[in-house]
Amino acid sequence: VLPITLGGPPGYWVSGFDVVDDTLYIAGPFATVNGVARPYLAAVEMSTGTVLPFDPSPEALVTTVRLWGGRLVAAGVFRRIGGERRRGLAELDPVTGRALDWNPDVPEGGAIEVGRDGLLYVAPGRSISGRIPRDTLAAISPSTLRPLPWRPALEFFVLLDRLSFTPDCFVPPTDSTVKCHPRALPSPSQ
Repeated sequence: VLPITLGGPPGYWVSGFDVVDDTLYIAGPFATVNGVARPYLAAVEMSTGTVLPFDPSPEALVTTVRLWGGRLVAAGVFRRIGGERRRGLAELDPVTGRALDWNPDVPEGGAIEVGRDGLLYVAPGRSISGRIPRDTLAAISPSTLRPLPWRPALEFFVLLDRLSFTPDCFVPPTDSTVKCHPRALPSPSQ
């Protein structure tokens, strides 16, 4: 068991994580990780518990982090991360934490997940670049970094840290109900 000690204001926890080789990326409302100042987002070496130099210094909460085609994508309610202005969704260098060029502008963040098809699925809290509205699930291509035409409207969507994927639908779990939203159109990768 790897000891990871988080510190911060009352009510801190890990809201999202991803594991890449021997690196554990963790997100949440914490201020320190193993005694090192790393608010909201940190990387820890799994074999030793050492906090890595990765330091994006977001100014507000990061809820989810995912590795996507060699990129690290973070979602949350931040307006600045990795030394750049990025609202709600950002592409980060997985070693340094520096913000990369992609700037989708997702006010209020959203839920993100990488599908088996290699696409990044984003359910925005409000919109994506003012063009893709909330209550819509966008599929983003890693090659173009643009949303694909496949955008099924969802009957409802609860902002989640993680979506569950099946080949035919997305299953957003809630505290008491699991509801399946079938794909309205074929997957963009099919």
